[in-house]
Amino acid sequence: MTDTRRYDSPTRAEAASRTRRAVVEAAAELFETNGFAGTTMRSIAERAQVSVETVNALGPKHDLLRAAFERRFLGGSLPGGESAIALDAIDADSVRTVLGPLIQQFNRSVGMHRTLVAAADADGNARNLVNELRATQRRQIFDLLDAHTGARRAERRRAADALSFVLSHHAYDHFVVGCRWTEVQYEDWAARAVLEEMRRLHP
Repeated sequence: MTDTRRYDSPTRAEAASRTRRAVVEAAAELFETNGFAGTTMRSIAERAQVSVETVNALGPKHDLLRAAFERRFLGGSLPGGESAIALDAIDADSVRTVLGPLIQQFNRSVGMHRTLVAAADADGNARNLVNELRATQRRQIFDLLDAHTGARRAERRRAADALSFVLSHHAYDHFVVGCRWTEVQYEDWAARAVLEEMRRLHP
């Protein structure tokens, strides 16, 4: 009896985790295809082949929107990217460390990001999520600059404002999807913009 109970809990946890992944993946597919407003909890349940009650148990629809975006953006292994930037070795290496994986994340999640931004126009919870994501990104970049530069706070803040656009879904969507740049072209532009900001902070 003791052994049975010992293995029951991990088995149930694993099954629950598989179910949640299936629901979130189904939600991501439907959000990308039908938009936030056009996706119902019932349609998510049907796509995931679970009950509506199971989907509802994971939280309201805006929680699934967050989970779906995070799954697209963060999920899976990220291959390292090669860069066409012709810069000195130290700068090129530091930029590639960020840009290679980040561009793969943008590629995988740009559709969900469009859904998220569109949902923010009509849904307060989605709007709060978009604002939270933007503020978090800007703060993380500012903190990184704060730790590695001696520039004045106002200069670091301006650089963080600029870099939070350069390294964003909006920039990727504009250049790669809208303007039909290759990812290497976007990487080259973004790397030069990053290095220009860093050099300005390190005259």
